Amino acid sequence: MELCESVGELSGSSEHILLRIFSQKPICIRFSTEESLSLCFLKLKILLTSAVFVHDSVCLSANSTKEHSSKMIDSFRKLKDNINLAALIVFFSLDNNTCDHTPTLQISHHSFGYSHRIPIDLICNFNNNELMHRALCTKLSSFLDSYHRALLFLWREVKFPPKTLLSYHYVVRSSMFSIRLPWKIEETREEIWRKIIHESTFYNLNIFSFFLKFSLPLDTPLVRRGQALHPVPRIVTWLGPSSELLVCPHEAVKQAPNIGQTYIVTGRYTYKHYLQDGVDDRNWGCAYRSLQTLVSWLMWQGEITPGPIPSLRDIQASIVRFGDKPKSFIGSCQWIGSLEVCIVDVLMLCYANYVVSFYSELSSLWIKYSGFMEFSVNCEKLF
Repeated sequence: MELCESVGELSGSSEHILLRIFSQKPICIRFSTEESLSLCFLKLKILLTSAVFVHDSVCLSANSTKEHSSKMIDSFRKLKDNINLAALIVFFSLDNNTCDHTPTLQISHHSFGYSHRIPIDLICNFNNNELMHRALCTKLSSFLDSYHRALLFLWREVKFPPKTLLSYHYVVRSSMFSIRLPWKIEETREEIWRKIIHESTFYNLNIFSFFLKFSLPLDTPLVRRGQALHPVPRIVTWLGPSSELLVCPHEAVKQAPNIGQTYIVTGRYTYKHYLQDGVDDRNWGCAYRSLQTLVSWLMWQGEITPGPIPSLRDIQASIVRFGDKPKSFIGSCQWIGSLEVCIVDVLMLCYANYVVSFYSELSSLWIKYSGFMEFSVNCEKLF
């Protein structure tokens, strides 16, 4: 699949470093045909020797020595990130113009039909002994090849080259891979591509001309944009992390020694607690906030369409709409329990399975719940 590429297996070894390389400004290219587009990428790969990589005031350039590489590795080791993901900013010198604007690469003297912005954004695995400027440039060259393939695929698929592609990085079964998609994309088309990716064969960065079969289950969403390691800005606005929305706070809390068995949830969640959102909900019980946390987990995993976390009033209104509480329940501080939590979850998921003894029972169930949910045994609702 041209939109997807393998990064490699995650390694817990201290000898390996997981890097995210990105540019602060995109590179703008202009082209009119597929041939001129290919020339743009070829020219970019030639200019990679001008790349300068920066992390924590340590720089690597074509003139750097092993001593500079050692200093950069030492700065990575100071990181306390659990997944050992270090950020490396890359700068290019594409011409002699010192103006502060996005560098633009032009190929051909003919009129240009299209312009495209290339945001450098890739994740790659390095051994401590190979972190040199040449190795980093090799990874960048592979990224440009992958980006070029994705852009050509989308151009032929939608009959027009997108203005830019964004890179989404995922971890599945201890393996990492990246998907490149247009900034603006129809949900129906993205769903088709996600299904193809789940069954597809895609290029492996680490082995030249090798294509890796990576069959993902079709009943579980794994590559929605909100599930990426670095979610889209709108997801961050709805679910965090921010000064008001905490995401996975357990990762920063020290575990108390020898106190019972610890179980860690799989996947992100947004932690909700009393007095958040400007609401004084003391003595309301904990189920409201627990429900908000649970709904956020469903959104992060792609089980339901992401959006703003339902407010306490939204939760009460849903329970009233379901028919479990009177209208006076909205705006009250009455407790809710596990049953009400399940009711709201069913409404959020928009599907439910019921076991019935006779076919005639379906009609009564349909009359009771048709306004709130859709009966379906099709697992692709999860996609």
